[in-house]
Amino acid sequence: MRLFSTLIASLFAVFGGAASGQTYIMMPDSTNNRLMLFDTNDGSLVNANYFALTPSTTPIHAMQVGNEIWISEQIGDKVSRWDLSGNSLGAITGAMDNIRGMARVGNTVYVCNDGTGNGAPGPSLRMFDTAGADLGFFLTPSTSGPFGILENQGSLLVSSDAANDDIHRYSFTGTPMGTFHNTTTLNFAEQMNYAHDGSILVAAFSSNNIM
Repeated sequence: MRLFSTLIASLFAVFGGAASGQTYIMMPDSTNNRLMLFDTNDGSLVNANYFALTPSTTPIHAMQVGNEIWISEQIGDKVSRWDLSGNSLGAITGAMDNIRGMARVGNTVYVCNDGTGNGAPGPSLRMFDTAGADLGFFLTPSTSGPFGILENQGSLLVSSDAANDDIHRYSFTGTPMGTFHNTTTLNFAEQMNYAHDGSILVAAFSSNNIM
């Protein structure tokens, strides 16, 4: 299992604040076990400690699901659930190991799973409804652990932690739709999101770049 210990998150996950109605960028800080908020316009820090996170679980991705904040915990092997004020609402557990990024499409939340512990299926996307009920999973290539998910043109793009095996495309039900991108200049693709012009930005861990 590869661990990411400092400020790793989906940098583009946003939510509407319960009190202010503002929208922020959320980022878990796994070193200091906190959820941080940033301004969506200029990236300035708004709140360095919006609420405390569970220690020693390596939070990866925070996003809003309805009136909750869901946070994937890589070592914790669960998706913790919080209200918009930071009060714990429990967690989604079971059959997950070494989980990474998430994405919501309609009423389905997809979660990247890489390990086989706890009865997990190995490299795959776990699926849950917005109430946390298990909707099953579909497998991704065994040689490439999924990390990030992005909805794109009626399908899912899934980034990979393997070199030369960067981004795959799947239907929403898990049917493989081929390779979206593969190049030697991108290694260990993580988060993905859209630039203002509609192109796709991909952050890479091992090649230390954004494409």
